[in-house]
Amino acid sequence: MVQVVNKIYGDEKIQEDSKHWSQYLAVISATIVSIAAGVSIAWPSPSVPRLLDGELQYPVSREEGSYIAIISALGNMAASPISAYLVDIIGRKRTITLISLPQILSYILIYLSSYSIALLYTARFLGGLGEGATFTVMAMYIGEISEPKIRGTLGSYISLTLRVGMLLINVLGSYFTIETTALICLILPATFLMSFIFMPETPYYLLMKNNRSAAEKSLQFLRQRKNVEQELESLQNDVDRQLSESGTFMDLWRIPSNRKACIIVIGLRTFQQFSGISAFTLYTQKLFKEAVDTISPSLSANIFSLIQLILTFFSSILVDITGRKPLLIFSCVSCFFVLTIEAVYFILRDFTSIEVSSLWWLPLGGMILYIIVFSIGLGSIVNLMIGELFNQSVKAKAMCLVNIYFAIAMSVTTKFFQFMTDLNGLSVPILVFGGSCGLGALFCYYIVPETKGRTLEEIQQLLKGKNEREN
Repeated sequence: MVQVVNKIYGDEKIQEDSKHWSQYLAVISATIVSIAAGVSIAWPSPSVPRLLDGELQYPVSREEGSYIAIISALGNMAASPISAYLVDIIGRKRTITLISLPQILSYILIYLSSYSIALLYTARFLGGLGEGATFTVMAMYIGEISEPKIRGTLGSYISLTLRVGMLLINVLGSYFTIETTALICLILPATFLMSFIFMPETPYYLLMKNNRSAAEKSLQFLRQRKNVEQELESLQNDVDRQLSESGTFMDLWRIPSNRKACIIVIGLRTFQQFSGISAFTLYTQKLFKEAVDTISPSLSANIFSLIQLILTFFSSILVDITGRKPLLIFSCVSCFFVLTIEAVYFILRDFTSIEVSSLWWLPLGGMILYIIVFSIGLGSIVNLMIGELFNQSVKAKAMCLVNIYFAIAMSVTTKFFQFMTDLNGLSVPILVFGGSCGLGALFCYYIVPETKGRTLEEIQQLLKGKNEREN
């Protein structure tokens, strides 16, 4: 593994990144809450089948199971305006610290949920609060503490740690009860609180609050050098210029550069979610149970999550080498072909007399290939670019609206998958998801800009039609 990474990354790059250890440390510490958010997102995969099989003291219907799966989206939407408000009032660091509170309460209520399904609904809503705050604030924090040359790698850690959480809950949920799994997961927010308290606030936020001395100390820690005056002055100019622009919700659409950023980000979120990833994640075990009977659903789900994690890791390495746009286009095109082939298989199996039993391996093999190509681009780069594209004056408001849209899109695709699968089987939703990936490739090619190696201010100038240098 080390030799492969060295070959892709390059020895000079590894040595250079070793100088950035403080930025990596801050990001790794912060993204422990992303691991917990990943646990919340994928919790229904191993848990809903157990609920339907009667693990708790009360019966749970399929309809109740579907609402347990998606109710976290309500918490997600509720957290977005709250965290967007707090992030400019108390800061990025303190807002991220608060994320651990609903996560802790969520695990406690899941542990107690055998007494009432209402506790389970409440726990899932609280877990959604943690998800929403994570998606609203984390990309902002990472984007503001990272140097341009490693911002792509560090920004990809949001998706990477989400995959860690998804794998963790699928493994734990396969071998432990719901209550025991919840107690184990309490370790995550506890570890986060003990480590993140020592991490710095972002220099951008401190400059926004006219606290130049604290911004200098933050930058000195993050860059691991005492002389940061030149970069500090550049950041001060960038913050002053961006804050001089109007920052209302209407300005997200009224100002052309903000409007362009909104279109890009909403488009990326749309094609990411309508690739089917949230539905496949929430219903992984159900999906594999219906698709293939040669491997246990829990093992299939664990394979699914492990491959996501490994490929997201390699994507985090590649993103600052190849750029964002090529990986996005490759991911969309590949997902289109894989899902289309999968849909054709299920159409032949479920609606024709054509014998496809010899292709029993195709559903599992296709889903593994799908998650490989999804993770390389759509799975990791979308979260990264959301933190790069918005002006400081509107960033918090933009992240709020984008995350609310994300929660809605995730709920729609998940419910669509569940409804269409119950009605017609797997072929229709997978065919729709495949078609969406084809449109996503065109969108990325014609609309999405390349942001590799650019400072946040250079990206703003790019959106304004200036400084269009090639990478």
